[in-house]
Amino acid sequence: MSRLDMRGVPLGPIPARAGIGLRFVHHEALLEERPAVGWIEAHTENYFHDGAAPRALERARANYPLSLHGVGLDSDPPTASTPRTSRASSAP
Repeated sequence: MSRLDMRGVPLGPIPARAGIGLRFVHHEALLEERPAVGWIEAHTENYFHDGAAPRALERARANYPLSLHGVGLDSDPPTASTPRTSRASSAP
């Protein structure tokens, strides 16, 4: 067993614990309550815009391992010049 942080989450590799899908309605609770979940998953497209959601994701990833899941990125040809692809490459 590895060392634990103040929430009881192991430090180091992503723990073999359940993660959660991060949705906008969960941001405040996740940041304030900091539940002992193993990791968070977010749909990349939900964070392409400026505003509160990308800032909340930045704050959340400071406390949890993050998995980005692109659900609509394959609708454009896979080139680095498409707006979606370039925005995803600069996502938090």
